[in-house]
Order: sequence, then structure tokens, then C-alpha cells
Amino acid sequence: STLRTTQQVQDIIEHVKPDMIFLPIEGHVWEKNLIKNIRLKYKNIRLYGIQFSSIIEKDNPFKKSLGKLYEPDVLICNKYLNFLIVKNNKFFKYSKIIYNDLRINKKKKLKKKNFSKINCLIAPELNLFEVEKFIEFILTICKKNREINFTLKLHPQTSKNDTDKIKKKINNQIKISTKNLKEEFIENNVLIYRGSSSCFEALNNGLWLLYYDSKKYDINPVREIKLKDNYFSNDIEFLKIIDNLKNITKVKVNKFYYPQQNQRFLNGNYK
Repeated sequence: STLRTTQQVQDIIEHVKPDMIFLPIEGHVWEKNLIKNIRLKYKNIRLYGIQFSSIIEKDNPFKKSLGKLYEPDVLICNKYLNFLIVKNNKFFKYSKIIYNDLRINKKKKLKKKNFSKINCLIAPELNLFEVEKFIEFILTICKKNREINFTLKLHPQTSKNDTDKIKKKINNQIKISTKNLKEEFIENNVLIYRGSSSCFEALNNGLWLLYYDSKKYDINPVREIKLKDNYFSNDIEFLKIIDNLKNITKVKVNKFYYPQQNQRFLNGNYK
């Protein structure tokens, strides 16, 4: 599949003859192979990588630098925390690293939530086993606290077959979302997650982040922020944090998550 993807993109390059190419950067083999082939065959094309996914503790393929031949000219991080992680750890030694959320003239304003009534949004990744573990845990919570509402936001690529299996496992205290994330961020005030990058936008929208810690390995995308009361591994820890939330009047977001300025890459600064 890596060789096929590389060849397909090269066929497009021969037809379009671009001056620059933008491609996602998540640390996959096909990305590195494609960059290498473009560099060897098309010397004048400038490569821009878009880094948007979560960076986890054991993300070795992403963090390993294979040399200039395998890196884009510019790496754009659309999350400020990821920008700091990449920049400070020098994961891409031969790329120019910049931050830009890739949205023009968007004014950010951190939102605040009230936690008197708890509405939890569950955001699993595209992994049926992970979804089932979430449901198993939530059903345990439901037996101890019937006042908490849970909404399960399945990954957009979840198959109908898997969705049908999931529906058979939940109770009436858990509903499967039919809305987009933006709408769910308005209606909920707590996010339960593991590796989902939706935690970035949830934090910006005032939701309290609760990372389900399996104690095996840490894949929390916002681990480096060191948020208070962010981790739980059982129902006792979860309910203790929920009880504490009801007394919170003001939530401060770490300054390293929320930058003051955004580089205006889309306004012409391509160098």
C-alpha cells in the first residue's frame, strides 16, 4: 500500500506539475517514503507537512528522524501544544517548524462551563475494543450515579456493523450522538477520552478533560500540560473528580496550550 500510494501521488505530480505539495504528517511509513521520492525526483517542489494528530508518549515512528531526505521543508502544527512538543524536542531536525491553526481571521475565546449538572461526552478512537471498554466502565458508573448523562460520540468511520453491536451494549443512560462535535461541545461539560485529538477543541470549549488511564501506557494527547484532576482509572477516582467539579467556579487553562498569537501562514507567508 505504501508503494501504491507513492506511485499514485507521483502520477498526479506528473500531470499537475505543482510548485508545492501539502501532505499530512503522522509518522507513517508512506509519508516518509513519499517525501523521499519527491525529493529525489522533483528538486524544485517545496514540501509542506501538516501535523494535526495527537502526539503520544510512545509515538516512536513520529519522533524518529531519518534525515533531511525524509522530512518536509516546513512542518505546520495546527495545535500549539504539538508545536511546542515538536520544536522543543527537535523531532524534525531539518524542517522549519511553525504553528498555525490554518483558519483565517478566527478569534479564539476560551469558554467557561458550569458543572452543577454533569453531562459527559465520550470520544473513543476507531477501535471497537476501546469503545467496549468505555461502555463497560460507564455502565459501572451508571449503577452508582444516575444523575450523570453520557453521550457516546463514535468515530465517523465506525462501521454500521460495529454501531449495531455497540447499541446492544448500552442502557438508556447512554445515548449515541447524531450531532457534530461542535454541537456536542455546547451541550456537554466533561470529555472522557484516551487518544482522541478531540480533547484539544474540547478544552478550548471549556469542557473538563478526563483521561481514562488503563495503567498500561500513556496515550494522553495533552499529557505535557499536566492538567489537575485529569486522570482516572476506576469508578471511585472518576466520581471523586466529578464531585470536586461541582465546587469549581473558575477554570484556568495552561498558557502553553493557548497561544496569544497565530502565525499568519495562509496570508502569504509561505517561506
